[in-house]
Formats: sequence, C-alpha cells, structure tokens
Amino acid sequence: MSDNIQESGETAGTSAKEKLANLSQYMPNEPEFVYDFAKFLAARMKEGESDKAASEIFSIRAKLAIFSLQNGMDGHTNGLTRQTSIVYDTLRMKISKIAEAIFGEEYRKQRRKPLGLPKEAKE
Repeated sequence: MSDNIQESGETAGTSAKEKLANLSQYMPNEPEFVYDFAKFLAARMKEGESDKAASEIFSIRAKLAIFSLQNGMDGHTNGLTRQTSIVYDTLRMKISKIAEAIFGEEYRKQRRKPLGLPKEAKE
C-alpha cells in the first residue's frame, strides 16, 4: 500500500460516503480537484448504500462520473466541469487509489475476484 494512503480500517464505523467526502484525511497531498471529485461522488451515493455494494461498483461509477463531467452531461456547473483533458486523465488514474483509501481490503477483494461468467456461458 502506498505511504500516502492511510488504512481505512483506522476509522471503523465511518461510511464510505463520509470517507469520500473527507478524502484528504485518507489520501493526503493530492491536488484539490481530486478532493472535489471525491465530494462529487459522495454526493451521488445512495443513502444507506452498503460499503460492500459501493466498492463493487465504485470504478464504474467513478468512470461514468468523469465522462459525465467531461462532456457536460451532469447538468451541474462546478470546478470539475470544462477542465482540460489532463484533469480528467488524472482523475481516471486516481480511481483505484481512491477506492483503496476508502474501501481498503473490501476493494482489494473485489479486484481479486475472477470475472464471473453466466452459468450458460460456462457450458
């Protein structure tokens, strides 16, 4: 694990949504737009969504959010819209690091799972 990522287990009981909203505590020394993006994602998480469910779809959710921001599809105007492509490319590269900081071992387990094929596809 990177030296800059603090193990998410330190604050047991803190939800993924809260951790995303306060990413600077778990992933210090990042550009401000990374923290803005984490807050953007936190605001879009469903209330009561389990951390396990959130970790399973985090990468997809983050990539879709970046696409939406980059293409002006979200309808929100904030510091994350109308940025240069390097900002969005940087955010894409940070998705795994953010997920590890927020979900810790749960995210690592998800990444190690083999892709499941539907039962009929296996035969």
